Amino acid sequence: MHPPTATKLFPKEFFDESETTPTSSNVHAFNILARVLEDPTFNLTSVPDNIPSYYSKLVKVQGEAIRAHASRWTLDEDVDLQGKIEELIWTSAVIYGVGGMEENGELNADFFLYVSPVFNTGVRHLFLSLDLILRMHLVTSSIFLFTLFSRLTRRTSQKIFLKGYLSVTLSWYVGRGRPYLDVARFFQVELGETLLSARSKESNIALTLPYNINDARLQIPHSWSPILRSALMHVDDHVPKLQRALADHASRFGDVPKGTFSDTWLKDAQLIDGSIFLRTAGLTTSRLGWIRDTLATEEGPSGEWDRRAFFK
Repeated sequence: MHPPTATKLFPKEFFDESETTPTSSNVHAFNILARVLEDPTFNLTSVPDNIPSYYSKLVKVQGEAIRAHASRWTLDEDVDLQGKIEELIWTSAVIYGVGGMEENGELNADFFLYVSPVFNTGVRHLFLSLDLILRMHLVTSSIFLFTLFSRLTRRTSQKIFLKGYLSVTLSWYVGRGRPYLDVARFFQVELGETLLSARSKESNIALTLPYNINDARLQIPHSWSPILRSALMHVDDHVPKLQRALADHASRFGDVPKGTFSDTWLKDAQLIDGSIFLRTAGLTTSRLGWIRDTLATEEGPSGEWDRRAFFK
């Protein structure tokens, strides 16, 4: 086991219910993410000498600043906390998918942003476990948010859990180089281009689709079948974990239309819709290898998780 590295995000006062900054409106997690993206506090003059260890240094030096951003997220008594879980899911998808899109149209499938927390009795212990596992990745933990949340019976504990999750998410976003979130560019790519590229790469799978693959209604069974089959056959067990999470989120939010997030501060957020999960899954599979690529050689898949981060 690795030692915990995000303890600076959770000082004693973090567990004080009064730490949340009062707000006059319902602040969305996208608003917090937009603030972090623009905050000059996190600017670097050069690429860190040791990227793997930079996260620990960041938390020690900037942990308070990150926690201050997270405290502005609205978790007031009249706010539906289930809806706040959904905000965390969308935020994780945007950071990994949109943030990972490179200039050449391929995905930087960052291993550390791509997870799975273990539930421990007591909220404080939960965060120590959460930090250890979030050192690996980011998206797959979000599939467990509803389950973990339901185990916490006191609203105070639920708020601490959600605020802590956002704090760790933001810290890893900054700790991996704070990639620019070009939402417009991510959604300009035709959805069909992402999935139909599998036709020339995937073996033993019929991809004759009886509908327009760019249909906004997202025909989940057909669209997801080749992706999930490739994931099940992949030699790296992190791949099915990620695709499982994205597919689960698509089953819940795949029909969310464009314009849903128009009122948030994230640039071009009005373009975000439920296709983000399918798009991200397709790009990840193309990066890490479709079925034929995975099975073609004894060495394994043609691609691997990226660990170079996003520092420039």
